Amino acid sequence: MTVLTPDLDHKKIIERLVFLQLTVALIAVPIVTIVFSLMFAVALCYGIIVVLASGLMMHRNIHKATDADPDQGKKMLLKSAAIRFIMVLALLFFAYAIGLHLLWVAAGFFVGQLLAYIYFTFVFYHQQKQSMKF
Repeated sequence: MTVLTPDLDHKKIIERLVFLQLTVALIAVPIVTIVFSLMFAVALCYGIIVVLASGLMMHRNIHKATDADPDQGKKMLLKSAAIRFIMVLALLFFAYAIGLHLLWVAAGFFVGQLLAYIYFTFVFYHQQKQSMKF
C-alpha cells in the first residue's frame, strides 16, 4: 500500500490542511461565542492553533530528516518529537497562565486533530483510488 508518492504535492496538501483548520477555527469562534462565551471560543481556537503549529513543525522536521542520511534522520526526528512535546506543554502552561479554560483548549486539540485525521484519510483514499486506475 502506497502512502505518499513523489507525484503528490505535499506542500499543497499541508497548505490545504492549514486552511481547513483555520477556517473551522474562524467558523467556531462566533458559534461558540453565541452559545457559550467568548472566553470558551478563544480557548477552543487556541487549542486548534496549537495543533496546527505542532503539525507544521512536524512537517518541516520530516522534510529536513528526509534530506539527511538515515541514522541522522532518525536522530533528527526523535529530537524534533521531544521539542514539539515541550512546545505543546509550554503552550498549555501559557494557556493556563492567561486563564483559558483548559477543557475548551483540549476540545480545540480534539477538533484540530480530528480535522487532520479526516483530511489525510480522504487524501490517502483518493491517492489509492488513483493508483488502482493504472
